[in-house]
Amino acid sequence: MILPVLALVLARVTGLFVTAPLLSSSAIPVRVKAYLSLGVSLVVLPNMLSARPTVSGWVDLLTGVGAELALGAVLGFVLSLMFAGLQLGAHMVAQQAGLAMAEVLNPGFDTESDVLGNLYYWVAAIAFLAANGHRVLVRSLLDTFAVLPPMGFSWPESATTLLVQAFGVVFDLAIRVAWPVLLALLLAELAMGFMGRVLPQFNVLVVGFPVRLLVGLLVVCVTITAAVAVSVQLGSDLLEALGGALGGLGNAR
Repeated sequence: MILPVLALVLARVTGLFVTAPLLSSSAIPVRVKAYLSLGVSLVVLPNMLSARPTVSGWVDLLTGVGAELALGAVLGFVLSLMFAGLQLGAHMVAQQAGLAMAEVLNPGFDTESDVLGNLYYWVAAIAFLAANGHRVLVRSLLDTFAVLPPMGFSWPESATTLLVQAFGVVFDLAIRVAWPVLLALLLAELAMGFMGRVLPQFNVLVVGFPVRLLVGLLVVCVTITAAVAVSVQLGSDLLEALGGALGGLGNAR
């Protein structure tokens, strides 16, 4: 009876480590992730044995493992939307400031992104760890075992609605991150256009690129702290809302 329960618990924990930001990074060896998943599962296992989930056969077990894996993956995916929104906003800024051509590897998403997107990613990662976000994430996962024991999960409609809204939060966060810099760049463009009309000898093409770059970097330096704070708060709100939806289902049961 212990092994099926361990498999179900391990599936939920593994789902989190597959999709959660930072925890799913390729910079962390797979063996380390496996040991961490197993360690967290063994901590949860004694409490889950008292719940005595019903497993009637291999088909039932495989179905339960798939559902548990999906539940853990959803928790990590919701939080990863915070980082995705930050990087989308940074990419919009980089395109207008002339920084989009320089790309480096982002280990968090295993893709190449512009340097500004990488900057926002690492600042958000540091803020996430400094605010004990990793503990909040693991605690949110452990709380799901209290309201939804293994083999007791059915996807609520409220959680589906929340996931759809979470995709809209990505674009909302991207606009919040990008609009101060985009507005400053627009004003800089208007100023250079005005000077080009007043002073014909003023070469807008030569001066325009360094001016956009300088203005963009200055505004990024001023606003990056606020942008990261907003993104961390949105990620926390999403986790709480999802936990509330799942908790409501658990109370209903």
